[in-house]
Amino acid sequence: MKNPAQKFVMAGLLVALTVGVVAMTHLRAQPQSTVKGDFRDAQTAEVRDAAGTVLLRGTFAPADGDAPEEIERLATLQPTAEGGKMAGEAEVEYQKDAPDTQEIEFQVLSAPPGAVLTLTLDGKEVLKATAANDGKAEAEALVAVK
Repeated sequence: MKNPAQKFVMAGLLVALTVGVVAMTHLRAQPQSTVKGDFRDAQTAEVRDAAGTVLLRGTFAPADGDAPEEIERLATLQPTAEGGKMAGEAEVEYQKDAPDTQEIEFQVLSAPPGAVLTLTLDGKEVLKATAANDGKAEAEALVAVK
């Protein structure tokens, strides 16, 4: 039988390993986008379910950025007949001096828990998110123009 010090060391290693696995799983679960495209002039944002049904739809309009050198466009997402009481918004954001990198994000409220939702901009799939138990789904990613 191991002495108490060895048991303590083994327990510490087990905790460290568990924390590492949880952290890696969390990082892998973060939304990532491999989409490339220029969404500065995107007109329409839609959120679709796993079957491709449009649940929310909105049109982009200029919005106030966080800083003078930032351009932000926002689409308030309204439910279609299939979207029920869901609501949300989508955003395209970039710096005036660096338009080749754009931040795309969306959030949805009141979605069915566990629903996999896809944001499309002008018909092109950009991001996916899974709704939490409280019905909130959100994702963001940096998108390269080239």
